[in-house]
Amino acid sequence: METTAIETARALIGIYNECFANENYSHFRILWPELRSIAAVSKLSDQYLREVSQELNKSQFTLIPLDNFLVVAQEFDFSQIRFVPPRLVDQFMTNEKSDSTINSPEYIQPKWKPRFRMHKKRGLSTAMRSC
Repeated sequence: METTAIETARALIGIYNECFANENYSHFRILWPELRSIAAVSKLSDQYLREVSQELNKSQFTLIPLDNFLVVAQEFDFSQIRFVPPRLVDQFMTNEKSDSTINSPEYIQPKWKPRFRMHKKRGLSTAMRSC
């Protein structure tokens, strides 16, 4: 009999609590066949995975599907991961803004200025920034 998404989410939380709850950063991997066995289905649909993920989110867990396995983690497990510096976000934003948008009052110019260094061999200047 097929297990509901709520029951599957509770099983994953149970595995986490039994095996990893007292460890720091204790996310774990589960293989697709293992999750299919817990769910008692031959194929996991996108809708089913969304429902399991939503149920896990209610308990501050997350489900991250990857090609060969899934990762189950608590929100806290990601607390030590660094944020992307805003200047890098500005640097890699697509240049879809027209000149009129850039000159509008809502557009905020980035506060950083690129530093340039001359390449000895090529004679080209490139922006050099540290993270």
